Amino acid sequence: MFLARLRGWRNQVWETDHMQVPVLVDVDGHARRPWITWFTDCATNAIPGVAVIPVHPSRESVLSALRSAVLREDPYGPFGGLPEKVRVDRGKG
Repeated sequence: MFLARLRGWRNQVWETDHMQVPVLVDVDGHARRPWITWFTDCATNAIPGVAVIPVHPSRESVLSALRSAVLREDPYGPFGGLPEKVRVDRGKG
């Protein structure tokens, strides 16, 4: 369904999702596959916010990605702002 909807305008709709990355990284001596949480602006395909963590996504990682998406000053931006709507991917179902 990616790119199947009308594009709209910047910050009209963001989509968010998680993905486990198929690489191993060393986290305190243990091999782990990190997770990425991101927000995508549907009109521009820009990624205004992202969080990479070594464990399964949590509320904190989602809020961290959202914070980086909303803020526009350094070191964030220039994309970002306040979206009118956020769509959450609920996974395969």
